[in-house]
Amino acid sequence: MIGRRAVKAHIRDFKQAREAARRHALEVEVPRLGALALSEFPESPMHTLPHPVIVTLTSYPARFATLHLTLRSLLLQTVRPDAIALWLTREDRALVPEKVTELEALGLKIETCTELRSYKKIVPALKAWPEAVLIAADDDLYFPQDWLERLLAAYDGKSVQCHRAHRIRSTWSGRPRPYADWDRYLTAATSGSMIFPTSGGGATYSADLLHEDVTREDLFTELAPTTDDVWLYFMTRLAGRHASKLAGQFHLIEWPGSQETNLKGANLYGEGNDKALSAMTRYYGWPR
Repeated sequence: MIGRRAVKAHIRDFKQAREAARRHALEVEVPRLGALALSEFPESPMHTLPHPVIVTLTSYPARFATLHLTLRSLLLQTVRPDAIALWLTREDRALVPEKVTELEALGLKIETCTELRSYKKIVPALKAWPEAVLIAADDDLYFPQDWLERLLAAYDGKSVQCHRAHRIRSTWSGRPRPYADWDRYLTAATSGSMIFPTSGGGATYSADLLHEDVTREDLFTELAPTTDDVWLYFMTRLAGRHASKLAGQFHLIEWPGSQETNLKGANLYGEGNDKALSAMTRYYGWPR
């Protein structure tokens, strides 16, 4: 009973902290981000890593109304990447609102690629910048100003650094238990083979941290078509690497109206993650 009470208290505290962070973002950050003139954006210092650093994300028309807020939060980071790359299909590129295109004056790169769904944020970037450190991000979130600085400070070239992760729980045979049974809401700094990054909240990838199959569209569209996090987890493990979660709880602060269409519900409640894990394990075996 004590254990159950402790778990319930942890979940309650997490939800309260998340709601407080959400209120702050919506009441303070939305007005600030939306009102800041382009000429008022500060010139942050460049990162100090010996490799190019590219923040990479994708989007689609249903998210375009709030996309500029996410991009503005990325452009206001305390350290500056070499580029922020927004990947869109050619059809969607023609629909981008002015609130987004005006940010090209601050260094935003709007790139075009084929339709790869959520994989657009990582696969084209791996091909375009094979020597770079890529920071994967989602298009519907508010990113605090120290988001990038903290990721780069932890970067070691040996593991995937991430703000948000789950711990996979396994069966007696070492295979993963269903996604619903995993340890979520991790707060402590932790690393290891069973740490599962959720890349949309921010994770560092590079070609030498990933298996050579990572850009194979024929495989990821068959094995994990809607679950890029599952694909990237396997690609990391198959390359003999693992993930490291930064200390603290990264709350997903989503813009109002941005969640009318998303993959999260299908993956979490429709067993999309479990299906992808099973398919990946059948094809590759469970990574050791």
